[in-house]
Formats: sequence, C-alpha cells, structure tokens
Amino acid sequence: MDRQNVCLGNCNFEKNCFDACYVQYLEDSDQCPCMAGCEIGCPCSGYDCQPYLTAICQDAYSSYFGFSYVISSSGHFKENRYYTTPASTNYQFLYAAGHSILNGQVYIFGGYQDNKKIGKMGACAFEDTGKRLLSPFYSDIGSLATLKESSEKIILCKRIFLFKMRKFRRR
Repeated sequence: MDRQNVCLGNCNFEKNCFDACYVQYLEDSDQCPCMAGCEIGCPCSGYDCQPYLTAICQDAYSSYFGFSYVISSSGHFKENRYYTTPASTNYQFLYAAGHSILNGQVYIFGGYQDNKKIGKMGACAFEDTGKRLLSPFYSDIGSLATLKESSEKIILCKRIFLFKMRKFRRR
C-alpha cells in the first residue's frame, strides 16, 4: 500500500498516471498470499512473508460472517485474508474444531459441524480429508497438542464427565 501511495502522490492530478498506479497496484496485489502469484500462501518467492499471526474465525451459524486476517504481534499491521471452507451444515466448518500444525500442515479436528472430521488447509482453502477421528472432538471441552518426538504427533484430549452417585439417608 505504501508503494501505491507514493505512486499516487507523484501523479500531479494526471489521469494517465492514476491509471498506471492502479494497474501497478493490481499487479502487485497478485503477489500477495492466496492470490494468483502466490496461490498456496506463504512462503512464496514473490512476497516477503513476515512472522505474523493469522486469525481465522467463524461463528457458530452460517448466517453470521466470519473473518480472517493476518496481524503483527505489535498490532501495527493488519490485513484481511480470504479462505474458503467446505459447505456448512447447521454449524460452520471451523466452529469448536481443534487445530494443530503437523509437519508444516494445518489440520482441523472435529467441531460441531462434524465432530469426527479431519480437515486440512491447502491452497488458501480448508478441505475435508475424508478421514475420521475414532471419537467426537470439540475444542470447547477438549484440547490438543503437537508433540515432537522421533516424529511429530498430535495428541487430542477431551474432558470426560464422571458422575459419582451416592445414596443419602434421612435421619
């Protein structure tokens, strides 16, 4: 964006100059992650990928819009990102799903949309792998961690409800 501002600032109200700046902006934006010149996201050769945090959020229901952006740890930089997910049912694909990075790949586990799904992120889209968890998983009542041993592993844990029944006698 700074490059475009410099270009526009040098135009002196000349329409052809503004048009040229706009064309350059479109060409430059194609090099951004998840665009034509960088389809699979960072890292890519035409874009200086920075160590930022990416937030990808969806609400419970498809009638609400989610949001995705990349933000610097200082909060001085924020840029919207756009990802697609498989069609939702009653709930959004990512709602209450757990996520982890395994061997550089982002994986999605369970959630209310399909509590046994295993999804992954590829080419700026989340996709269902077709593989299934052995038991349901929800991130609001479970947790997961990626462990590096002789090879990376993901451990999923869920809260188990234990009820202890007692008999009370009135005296």
